[in-house]
Amino acid sequence: MTHDFVVSDVFDVQRCQNLKSELCVPGNMHYVTRTAVNNGVQGLCGNTDFANKGNCIIIGGESAVAFYQNETFVAGNNITALRNENMTELSGLYIVAVLNKFTPLYSYSKAWNTKRVRDTIIALPIIESSDPHHVYTPDDIDWT
Repeated sequence: MTHDFVVSDVFDVQRCQNLKSELCVPGNMHYVTRTAVNNGVQGLCGNTDFANKGNCIIIGGESAVAFYQNETFVAGNNITALRNENMTELSGLYIVAVLNKFTPLYSYSKAWNTKRVRDTIIALPIIESSDPHHVYTPDDIDWT
């Protein structure tokens, strides 16, 4: 069973600290951008002062494509991150599939910016209650 949730009720939704690609120094952290391919990874970067913590979902504003990032990364411009301490790699990949159903609604002229991401409503699996009057909250999400 699934229930509809507003993304901002489930996730901490933040714009990633970003770095222009020409300022990347050699390193081994993924440099993720608004690309719609390669899990968002454009290359590698070593600017640790621009590092964003992994175990999050990223969404490129103009590409409107979501990817799960399991490792620390450096972000390019206009990348939104979704974080929830209960999310695992498997649940993150599931949610990416749910979010990517919204990709056709957005484009470069109507970017899926941080505010629009926060307001998006997604259906997530829940642990069903036997109480017919139970009001489902993010605490009822089945992260497994």
